[in-house]
Amino acid sequence: MARQAGYEGAMYPWQSGSNGQEETQLLHLNPRDGTWGADASRLQRHVNAAIAYNVWQYHVVTGDREFLSHYGAEMILEIGRFFASLARFDEGAAACAAASGAFWGACWARPRSWASPW
Repeated sequence: MARQAGYEGAMYPWQSGSNGQEETQLLHLNPRDGTWGADASRLQRHVNAAIAYNVWQYHVVTGDREFLSHYGAEMILEIGRFFASLARFDEGAAACAAASGAFWGACWARPRSWASPW
C-alpha cells in the first residue's frame, strides 16, 4: 500500500476487508448538514503507530521471540520507514524558538477529517 501511495515502508489500511486492502469509503454523509462529500479518513496514519506499538506489546507480554524475530521486528522497522517517508523539512517552520526549520508529516489527516479533505 505504501508504494502505491508514493511512500516507503509498510502502510496499513485505516479500514480493511478480509483481503487486507483499504476499504474506507470515498464519500461520507455529513451528519450536521445531510450532504455527501469527499471522505478523507483514509488519510489517517496513526493506525500504523498503533500496529507497531501492539506488535511490541505482544512481544513484551508473551515473550514470543520467534514472532518478533520472524515478523514483528520487520513490521516495526517498515512502519518506521513509512513514517520517515512522510516527513518533509520545512525551512520556514520552527519546532522551537532556537530552531530554524522543522520536519512535518506530509498529507496527514487533521481532526474531523471527514468534514474536509484538507
